[in-house]
Amino acid sequence: MAIRGGRGRGQGQTQGVGKMRTKAIGLITVAIATLSVSSACTAAVNPVQPSSVPSPGQAAEGMVVLSIRVLDREDQASGIGQAQVYVDGFLRTVTDATGATEVRVRVMVPVSVDIRAAGYQAMGADVAEVRGPERWTFYLERQ
Repeated sequence: MAIRGGRGRGQGQTQGVGKMRTKAIGLITVAIATLSVSSACTAAVNPVQPSSVPSPGQAAEGMVVLSIRVLDREDQASGIGQAQVYVDGFLRTVTDATGATEVRVRVMVPVSVDIRAAGYQAMGADVAEVRGPERWTFYLERQ
């Protein structure tokens, strides 16, 4: 490696080596920072790590599962497929073919649930607070 400088051989070499050391330290710092960012990104998308999203059977902290079933009032056996479930005025889900679904609601907070289905009168329930997982059944009347 050639070191070039205009003053004297000794002084030029010292300045050149100093600049090279500074560049080398800078490159090492950049390389370490790049590796740190790369490993952090890899860890964030690693599919083997546990997910922070609760599985269907679990509730998130501060939330409980409310199981809802919607049945025809006359025969009380057949489910009303595709009933819309509104929680606190917002459409949250639609029941399956058997009239069943689940929603997550906040613990110890007032909740309002309304059910609407084509050909049936709407029905709702207001509860002061839900303390744990519950099962609610709605019996809708035909129009």
